[in-house]
Amino acid sequence: LTLRRHESIQSLATYLPKSKIKVLDLSQSNFAFLKNNSFTQVLPDTLIENIDLYWCCFNDRAACDLARTLPASNITNLNLIRNDIGREGLEKLVKALSSSRVEVLGLSVENGRLDVLLPELPKTKIRELDLGRKPWDYAEAELLAEVLPKTRLQTIRIRFVEHRFLEG
Repeated sequence: LTLRRHESIQSLATYLPKSKIKVLDLSQSNFAFLKNNSFTQVLPDTLIENIDLYWCCFNDRAACDLARTLPASNITNLNLIRNDIGREGLEKLVKALSSSRVEVLGLSVENGRLDVLLPELPKTKIRELDLGRKPWDYAEAELLAEVLPKTRLQTIRIRFVEHRFLEG
């Protein structure tokens, strides 16, 4: 199911628990229009396994809402690349990942926030990680190298935007 109209997405929350939908693509939808968390609240009552929220204006509040329901959901594939998730939302989301079914994760992590995600990866079921496009520095690369052997990762995707391997 692919929906791109805001009106359709709002009414979707009432339809999803009764549906047989397993893949939900909301990519490039404006998620900011959601006034409450009715969408994320129904996720545990759905059959959805794969949800694509690429470039949806998904912010801290939406990430915190998703974090509350993610462990009880059936989601195994979650794409949150190119969103505006801040440190608070990322911390809650990463904590929720450790008790979720998510095995495939797409997540844009801005500079200075990999320190939130990477140390928690060994506690998750994630076997495939897509970090989108991001600039890197030596500290982040070293942290990734240190954590990688402790994870279940089989695939990692990183698209380097610029090489900023600077000392410190």
